[in-house]
Amino acid sequence: MVKRIIIIASVCISFLGLCGAYFYFVGNLAAQKKHDAECRCVNVTILDSLESSAVNVQEIYTLVSGHALGKPMEAIDLKGLEGLVRSNGEVMGAEVYTDAYCNVEVTLTQRKPVVRFDNGENDFYSDAGGYLFPVKHHIEMPVVTGHIPL
Repeated sequence: MVKRIIIIASVCISFLGLCGAYFYFVGNLAAQKKHDAECRCVNVTILDSLESSAVNVQEIYTLVSGHALGKPMEAIDLKGLEGLVRSNGEVMGAEVYTDAYCNVEVTLTQRKPVVRFDNGENDFYSDAGGYLFPVKHHIEMPVVTGHIPL
């Protein structure tokens, strides 16, 4: 009886050891594969695209894809890309992250212009908070013209 318990215990311990070794090596292999993977795609999502059209998806895609596509996933500076997207005046907030399929995902919200200022030399939009940003795409809205000290 004792001999049978010892055999069953040793088989169980051996099985658990083999399972542990298997998961260890498979985990390391998956981590190495992800480390060597390159960015395959950039996806841009504008969360409030039905409310305003100040941001152009193609413009953001071009901005980010030059810094991400074809580069190793570990070498992509996500914080830097997020700052680059946010430096666009029409963007209010942005998140840049990677997914499990080696894609870079860009999710952003845009400023909602309420008035356009035109002083003859420069055009600017203003949002409800008074933030001024340059006109890149014309949107139908009230225009204030004349000598405006911006």
